[in-house]
Amino acid sequence: MALTTARPARPRTGLALTVIVIGVLMAAIDATIVVLALPEMERALHVPLAHVIWVVIGYLLVITLLATQVGRLGDMFGRVRMYEAGFLVFILGSALCALAGNEVTIITFRVLQGVGGALITANSGAVIADTFPPEARGRAYGYNSVGWNVGAVTGILLGGLIITYLSWRWIFWINVPAGLAASLQL
Repeated sequence: MALTTARPARPRTGLALTVIVIGVLMAAIDATIVVLALPEMERALHVPLAHVIWVVIGYLLVITLLATQVGRLGDMFGRVRMYEAGFLVFILGSALCALAGNEVTIITFRVLQGVGGALITANSGAVIADTFPPEARGRAYGYNSVGWNVGAVTGILLGGLIITYLSWRWIFWINVPAGLAASLQL
């Protein structure tokens, strides 16, 4: 009878996965949370709808275009380091979006937020690969995917609630404490 030894559990993998999923969830929420806020932003910032739509497009475009580029930065400078940098840029971009006072600033800060989202999403899979043994990666990647999908749906619902009961600026402010709490766990 052959004895097999169980592989010792890696410390903090549960915490690591939680932080990874929270980051991806937040990036996904912000892909959709602004959709219902656009008319309110249009009125508050005196921006035509044809221009304010760039708040959505700019974010998604940056995440899409930078995904491969910032993934390479993770390879060069450390995946966890780039993931952490993504959180900080995302939080900064969120706070600046909440403070934006005109068309140029809201779109610029939203693009900055997208850079943070790109760093988070592009490096999340690589951090999983570095953190989890091969037999646990499939489950970790699954949770990561669920985080994105749940976030995309939650963004619409959360955006509707925030716009109904608070100001559009709160769709960005909510990222700051959540992002800081998660980044402190990194």
